[in-house]
Amino acid sequence: MQLEFWTELKQYAEDRGENIGFRKPYPQNWYDISFGVSDAHISLTVNTRENETACEIYIPNSPETFDMLYEHKEEIESEIGESLDWQELPEKKASRIKLIKDFSITNEDDWAEAFEWMIKHVKLFESVFSQYV
Repeated sequence: MQLEFWTELKQYAEDRGENIGFRKPYPQNWYDISFGVSDAHISLTVNTRENETACEIYIPNSPETFDMLYEHKEEIESEIGESLDWQELPEKKASRIKLIKDFSITNEDDWAEAFEWMIKHVKLFESVFSQYV
């Protein structure tokens, strides 16, 4: 189901002429999208146990990048228009800055709603976070 969901998302965005750097989809709970920086990328996730989707900035192996972004937390959240979940995760190798939406991908009739939300937030995250990294 994950592979089908990501494949359909990519096609949905392409059909609408969205300029998003989608890669080849795989059957996993995340889908990574580059936004032109080497220290971080956008990751879309689906969690069928929690019935959530998310858009996040995933920062592998760069606590400095997380700290730099955290210094601009208020401005970033103001531009995003919502509070974000800032997960420094010092005991792990990666950090996350995440926006979660309650949503289940188990009903294919609702996928278009998830696709719209994801595309909107990928573009918003790319626009906002690229100013600070």
